[in-house]
Amino acid sequence: MENENPQTRFSKRNLLIVDDHIHLRKTLALWITDLYPEIQILEAENGDQAIQIFQSCWVDLVLMDYKMPGIDALEATRRIKQISPTTPVYLMSIYDGEAYRREALLAGTDGFLSKNTMDADLPVILMRFIEGKEI
Repeated sequence: MENENPQTRFSKRNLLIVDDHIHLRKTLALWITDLYPEIQILEAENGDQAIQIFQSCWVDLVLMDYKMPGIDALEATRRIKQISPTTPVYLMSIYDGEAYRREALLAGTDGFLSKNTMDADLPVILMRFIEGKEI
């Protein structure tokens, strides 16, 4: 059964950050909440935790590290899309080659963010996200 969002467009939007590096998760969470206080940050350190969060609460957007121990981002994306096909999932990676992007899109992600250019690319995605526009 598809996970339905009971929230209105005026309430906080839930963004799930999935990364096995706690420093990156915390830094990204602080940066996002400083720019967009209307975004509620949820965190997971791996794909297993991300899936558990998806099963227990509504998530509006996912930013997930490409390489993680346990269930990797590609498999986690597939499972998340089974639970909630319309929730955007973006993979993040320091590796930004075309092969990584292609593999991410084939797994069902909605986009790929290079960690090298995230400070320029992510605000555009987040602005569209809080405005309720398709991302």
